Amino acid sequence: MDRLKSFKVPMKANVRPLILILFLCLIFQPSLSKAQPPIAQPPMNLMNLLKERLKAAEEARKKREAEEGKQKSVQDEGAKAKEGEVQAVPQNRPVPQPTESDLKTGAAREKAGPSGKGKIENKVTAQGVSFYFDDADVFEVINAVFGEILKVNYIIDPRISGRVNFRTTTPIPNEDILPVMEIILRLDGVGVLEEGGLYRFVPLPEISKEPIPIKFGNNPDEVGMKGVSIVQIVPLTYIASDEMLKILNPLITRGGMIVDIPLRNYLMIADTDANVKRLLQVVKIFDRKEVQSVSKPKVYVYPLQNAKADHVAKILQEIFLGGSKTLQKKKPKKTTRVFRTSGREINTRKTLSKRNATSSLEEPLVTPGTKIFPDEITNSLIILTTPRDYAIIDEVVKKIDIVPRQVLIEALIAEVTLKDELKFGIEWFLKSHFKLGNTPLTGVNAVGESLKSFDPANILGQSGFTFAAIDTAQVVRGLLQTLATEQKVKVIASPHIMVSDNREARIQVGDQIPVQTSQSETSAGTLVTSIQYRDTGATLKVKPQINESGLVSLEITQELSFVTGTGVQDNPIISNRTAETSVVVQDGQTIVIGGLIRENRDSSRTGIPILKDIPILGFLFGSTETSVNRTELIVLITPHVVKSISEAKKVTDEFRKKMKGVDNIWKEDKQKVS
Repeated sequence: MDRLKSFKVPMKANVRPLILILFLCLIFQPSLSKAQPPIAQPPMNLMNLLKERLKAAEEARKKREAEEGKQKSVQDEGAKAKEGEVQAVPQNRPVPQPTESDLKTGAAREKAGPSGKGKIENKVTAQGVSFYFDDADVFEVINAVFGEILKVNYIIDPRISGRVNFRTTTPIPNEDILPVMEIILRLDGVGVLEEGGLYRFVPLPEISKEPIPIKFGNNPDEVGMKGVSIVQIVPLTYIASDEMLKILNPLITRGGMIVDIPLRNYLMIADTDANVKRLLQVVKIFDRKEVQSVSKPKVYVYPLQNAKADHVAKILQEIFLGGSKTLQKKKPKKTTRVFRTSGREINTRKTLSKRNATSSLEEPLVTPGTKIFPDEITNSLIILTTPRDYAIIDEVVKKIDIVPRQVLIEALIAEVTLKDELKFGIEWFLKSHFKLGNTPLTGVNAVGESLKSFDPANILGQSGFTFAAIDTAQVVRGLLQTLATEQKVKVIASPHIMVSDNREARIQVGDQIPVQTSQSETSAGTLVTSIQYRDTGATLKVKPQINESGLVSLEITQELSFVTGTGVQDNPIISNRTAETSVVVQDGQTIVIGGLIRENRDSSRTGIPILKDIPILGFLFGSTETSVNRTELIVLITPHVVKSISEAKKVTDEFRKKMKGVDNIWKEDKQKVS
């Protein structure tokens, strides 16, 4: 009995097996009661339990039959909907068709959306259709427009979703319904494909896998207004394709594209048919014969007045042609095409990859085929380009072909004998006499680090380029003039040279020494020696650069080289000392460069003639004296900025006044000529 108490009847079990079990239990109950002790509950409790199980099974059967009846009714309603009856089906099922009487009379129809909140109310009149979508499901919107109003066959991809909010205050003509709906569905990421009268609504990313109609021509009247997207190949007759591309680019719709085909002078437009028609109307306005004179390349000759032709041509090629004389259109890199829909047909959308977007920035600024050649004989530029591009190039050339600013470099190269109070060098003399270490002398500003931190104990250990100073008060120049009266200064050179802005001036004072570089023997046994001449002496290189405020930046390279003896194969040994610096001075200020010290040792023997030359005993009749001569090379550089021809004449006049002897000769020659 305990087992029977725990026995559970399944909800879907049949009633007959339960009755049979109950009958067997009643038959064997006396024997069971004899074999076992009495149970705690009376037999009547088992009967109640079995009755409850039978009642639950009956209720489950009725519930199952009710659910099957509902499913059958839904299927019947779906069959009726296909025959044109109105229904409201949630969860992505087609929206019910409007009755014929509603469309004729223009009565308002209102239905609840799938969530119970959406609302669709379309009003059809003779003038068109008024739409009202309030948070309506996109499935219902498609069915209401394409199924009920346009009555076309369509398929909806179950992956699309979205809500539509759209209202018109005035009726939309029937021919404009498709373009309007294409815009609305595009906002929800729904694309429309049409083939053979069947419309398919799919997610926009899937459109790239579908074909698209392609048309050819430039007549706007041949473009049908179906509210679909097309690809139009547009041939151009007079205007250049790249010029037309610049005009049409701002007019393209979102998702559309225009591709230039320069080899054929074509444009490929991918857009809605409505916008393609509008673009072809613009093409018709500009693609005229009178435009050909502007787009056709011509040959221009630009004579330069001041700049060099090769220099200007190189600049223009870098700016406009990317460094080559002939402009070559770059091949477009691989792109990704996404096909968009607009109404019944398809609109091509081209999404540029990052690489292609970068390459578009590298494209030249002028028309393909532009060429720029320099003519050095006439100092002119020969330019082959269109009139429009020539106007752009002409503006750039005018700003380059100007009179360059010049700098008159006034230099003084002097060699100072270091003895007496100058034995430690010019820098030490100035610091010790004028207290340049802690309190700078008025008019002398330290430029080099050695002037700021100078230790007289280390003066002998210093070598090379030790100091540079700006001599605003001409202190150093006055010192050199004083030393010259004592014959302690030897002026090596005092050159004056005019150099253009940002160009290098080179001053060389010295000799050229032959140096054997190689030696070879011919088959006949003749020795062939190669000789190369090396410059020695003082070399000064100055490169000035004038900024907008009038300051002059000087890049100075000073080199001192001289022969100290002979080496292998009697080749001269050349001692070389080089120093480089960069300073900024004002116009007319003097920069002083010093520290290149040279030391010469000379030996001489004196004594009784003949006897002082006797071997071994000669030192008894004579003596050897060794003298050390130390000299320091001082360079004074004064830049004078010359901005115009009148200033150049003024500088020349001042220079002539300094050179009195030369000035007198010039005056005598002038009188003879007159």
